[in-house]
Amino acid sequence: MELLKIETDDTLRELKIHKDIHFPFQYYLDDFSRFEDHSIDWHWHNELEFASVSSECVNCLVGAERITLQPGEGIFFNSGTIHRFESTGTGRMPGILFTPDFLAPRDSVLYKKYVEPVISSSCKYLVFRQGEPWHRELLSMLYQTYAALEQEDMQEYRILQHTLQLWRILYQNIRHDLAPSERRGGTLLQARLQIMMQYIHGHYSSRISLQDIADAASISKSEALHCFRTGIGSSPVAYLIDYRMNRAADLLLATHMSVSKIALECGIDNTGYFCRQFKQVYGMTPSEFRKKESRGL
Repeated sequence: MELLKIETDDTLRELKIHKDIHFPFQYYLDDFSRFEDHSIDWHWHNELEFASVSSECVNCLVGAERITLQPGEGIFFNSGTIHRFESTGTGRMPGILFTPDFLAPRDSVLYKKYVEPVISSSCKYLVFRQGEPWHRELLSMLYQTYAALEQEDMQEYRILQHTLQLWRILYQNIRHDLAPSERRGGTLLQARLQIMMQYIHGHYSSRISLQDIADAASISKSEALHCFRTGIGSSPVAYLIDYRMNRAADLLLATHMSVSKIALECGIDNTGYFCRQFKQVYGMTPSEFRKKESRGL
């Protein structure tokens, strides 16, 4: 079986066309066993996206954030949000994409009052858990939207009806929290940031420099610093250290490896320096962390 890989342009915009100009809506069912590395790499699209997890768990990455979704939970991505999906290999994730004007014509009152405030806001994504009543209501409507695809009689009408209800639930519950978008420098800046972050994720166990990180996105060191400061309010080196310490914490709990061995696994050959950095992040030494957290398991 040939493995799938998402195709994007230089800004990480997905090249696949998701819409029919006469009915700009698409359903998909992503099976992570069919994708390279069991992941759908960084990408963005103008369409709005609602997705849910039907089996195993799926990790969704947005900027520096990692969100774990269990079966029965879901997520919304706003137009233009760069994101990535990862799974253990057996995860399955159904979802829908549609253009903002699928909900209402762009020059209509409906669009200006109920659609534009969301897509022009700083809201990049929303996670839906079963413990929140309105989240359950929205997820139920999302599943009903999937079911409408199985009904041939007035199928398009049913899909539109359910999608509008989905949007009503979303808008009703977030309208008072919407804030104007700061846009963080546009999609090119976001794309460069994600490329550099992905480089760090793939090479944190090796010796890497600011120049290496900048080279991954084919930009200067000063531009790399600008991308990180603007995108996540940090520096490339600070992000690298935090990522290494997070991976080290995972290894301390999941293995019996020595602290010095874990330091090497995380790209640091000076155990003393590693312990100082770890304490700065977690407020305790690696040994103290392992002892304390292991007792709580």
